[in-house]
Amino acid sequence: MIAEAEEHQGQNIQESEENAKEELDKSIQPEHVRLNVSREDLRLEIPMTHVRPESPNRPDTPQEHVRPETPTRPATPQVNVTPATPKVPDFSKSIAAQDILKCDFCQEDDAAGEMYCKTCALHLCTACVSRHIESLTSTCFHDIARYKSSRDFIRPVCDFHSDQKCEIFCKECDVPFCSQCLSEGSHKNHDITGICGTYAVLKDKILKDTNYLQENMIPEFEKNVHQMNQWIEETTEQYDQVARTMSQIGNIWREQLEAAIAHHKNKIQASRTKDVQILTKCEESLTEPLAKIREIINKNKQIVSSLDFKQLFEYRSSVENFRRVPHITEINAPSFEQHTSLLNQMVELIGKLGHSKITNIPGYVIRIHMENPTLLTTFQSKYKKGIRRLRCVSKGNAWICGFYDRWLKSFDLNGTTRHRILLKHAPICFSTNNRGDIIFLDDHSANIVQDGENECLFRVTDWKLRSVCCTVHDELLIGMTNFQKTEGKVVRYSGLKIVGEIQRDSEGNLLFCMPYFVQENRNLDICVTEVKLQKILVTDKMGSLRFTYSGNPAAKNTFKPLDIATDSKSQILIVDKSNRCVHIIDKDGQFIRIIGGFDLEEPISISVSLEDNLWVGESKSGIVKVIQYMKE
Repeated sequence: MIAEAEEHQGQNIQESEENAKEELDKSIQPEHVRLNVSREDLRLEIPMTHVRPESPNRPDTPQEHVRPETPTRPATPQVNVTPATPKVPDFSKSIAAQDILKCDFCQEDDAAGEMYCKTCALHLCTACVSRHIESLTSTCFHDIARYKSSRDFIRPVCDFHSDQKCEIFCKECDVPFCSQCLSEGSHKNHDITGICGTYAVLKDKILKDTNYLQENMIPEFEKNVHQMNQWIEETTEQYDQVARTMSQIGNIWREQLEAAIAHHKNKIQASRTKDVQILTKCEESLTEPLAKIREIINKNKQIVSSLDFKQLFEYRSSVENFRRVPHITEINAPSFEQHTSLLNQMVELIGKLGHSKITNIPGYVIRIHMENPTLLTTFQSKYKKGIRRLRCVSKGNAWICGFYDRWLKSFDLNGTTRHRILLKHAPICFSTNNRGDIIFLDDHSANIVQDGENECLFRVTDWKLRSVCCTVHDELLIGMTNFQKTEGKVVRYSGLKIVGEIQRDSEGNLLFCMPYFVQENRNLDICVTEVKLQKILVTDKMGSLRFTYSGNPAAKNTFKPLDIATDSKSQILIVDKSNRCVHIIDKDGQFIRIIGGFDLEEPISISVSLEDNLWVGESKSGIVKVIQYMKE
């Protein structure tokens, strides 16, 4: 009886090994590789996981009364293959880093190491399991099991086999499916991958979106909300100042003017309420998407931490919904004009309350700095004595003028001349207003070009005009210096009327000697290049000095600033002639970076286009270079 049992057992072992060889021969065909995972230890079937060697010269019938010894596992063959240490891609910013392991056999970026050969210490993708077994000697015993991450996830149920969990993902159909679907011929010849890799990719995509929202969009919206809060406070304070002025007048007139004072206060209150409501509504247009972004971030974090593949798969990115920041509104509160002559009516005796000035500042696309700026194009402007000024206008177009040249030309990115205007004087500098009209200066006059016609706006006799900028309110900021170049100032014109001057700081010290370049920032700060003192001065819109910038200490040569520009992030860009580069600082004067290289030769004028591309004009060569330094 014992001999018969042992004989029967030996035959069963031999039959199992023969079946294993047949199954192995089938399994190494890539088109028929099938993963059957048990519910207990997630191991593959024997043909794919345990390959036992054939026992040499096994007798057909075992010896009588001798129990066959349990076959011992042979040593791993000595081949010149060093098991690779599992390589983990660098996902330092992603909490899903521990779930993403590359296949050590094929080394493909999108091949996740879902399986693990304990014998060879290798991570394998499902497609490489059979190749790994086939590549080594058949006498090698490979103990291969599914790699269990420290953070496994919930696999969805197959839509066609309710008793099966999805293990594979079809990239072409964009659906998960189970191994039984694969064995039945579904998704044949499609681009498929393991669901672990897809889980990791989807999870990482959500995390990248979350990080982008948190690191880029939240600060931009918070910055604008802070700006709106500041403007609300300033506007409220301006209205309060108007109210205080009127109260003082009311005290002078006492009871006789109380009725008129009350009338004006009510008018002020109504106007202030209206304007503050406008600003508050604008603030809400920023805080609402800001709250939604925070909500999305929290929801994304919940999705990531839920380990539910279905939630990951159903996730749809909302980054594009918030890429454009809504337009914001800035209000200049009305000033109070007091009448000096006596009038019959009490209200008119008090004075006249002007209207508030509402300006809609366009929204913008959130962009971030490129690690390596790119030269988009280079072209020759063909000005014989070089470029003097350039200013970007519409998308991909800029106006350019040369030294001692009356022709003003518009160029596109290809260097094609789109328009030409003959000015009555060779311009020192120029700017464009909101209507597209060109304002240009000579030594003593400001001129405008409308419908191709040159017209003088006004003249000055005691100062030399050196720089001009059209503001968002269609006012003019004009930098001028005296004949000795020892004193300078920036004058604000509204039409032909002077509405402000910037000349001294709060202690009475002169700010400028030679304000040769002036620019208004998006936050309404006024940026001025003082070429004699070799520094940048930035004041607020009222003319109070905020900060100065005198270059970066790491620069090789002395800082010699020339033209100045601003971009959509309110960053300030400054040409440094001596170091042949462009400095970038933020709106508060903090250094950000330097854009150098690109063989810049004596750069003199810069401008930033609507898409945040930097145009650089060279003073002698007449060459224009367009550099991309920001990306969406």
